[in-house]
Amino acid sequence: MPRPGTLAEARADLAAGRLVAYAWGNSWQTSSTGWWHDEFQLIQGSNEGPVFVWRTSDHRVRHVEPDQSTPVRDPVQLDGVWSAGPEVVGPEAVELATRLRAAGTPVRSPVSGLPGPVPLLVTLAAVVVLGVLVFGPAPVTGTRWFWFWLFGLSMGLGVLYWLAREHPWRVAARRPTGPVGTDPPGTDPRRRWYLGLAVAIVGSLAVSLLVFSLQRVLGEQLVPCGPDGCG
Repeated sequence: MPRPGTLAEARADLAAGRLVAYAWGNSWQTSSTGWWHDEFQLIQGSNEGPVFVWRTSDHRVRHVEPDQSTPVRDPVQLDGVWSAGPEVVGPEAVELATRLRAAGTPVRSPVSGLPGPVPLLVTLAAVVVLGVLVFGPAPVTGTRWFWFWLFGLSMGLGVLYWLAREHPWRVAARRPTGPVGTDPPGTDPRRRWYLGLAVAIVGSLAVSLLVFSLQRVLGEQLVPCGPDGCG
């Protein structure tokens, strides 16, 4: 789910020209899409509201629930024709809807239109890194399973440490002594899988706390968060 925001933030983004898409909805629907995260979808009906979701030009998505009092209709323009649009509620929502209409901001899904190449590039990079880890030179610092779990460290820090420590692009990298495939206890001095898993978990929590603290102190303009929040 997008991070909660405030009407003041929505007004500021709109005034600065940063608000590029928005939508009104009734509630959120959660659906499990995999092991790692849930997908949140904004439910829209015939009487939409009171949830307001908007996206900024730097792809930050926020939501807020304005005051819930007298409902009114917010007209929208489609193909140059004004028609009755979503139902918004309360004077604050009415005032925000008026500003949005005056600015000509399009009514469209705030979670659509995010940069398409980015997820593809991230997926491709992950496949390449895992391929090098599995089929490349045997790592020196830790076992392959150690690095596999350490890759889960937030913000790609595990991958960066692997690149700096192992130099996988060197074909003639020094190979450790002892079996590599089975890694039986007592014969392999390298760091083991459980250490990589522990470091990934504790490190990710620490990174999330640090980013959240910096964002609170410096603000989102200096320490931006993703659409689903920091960390």
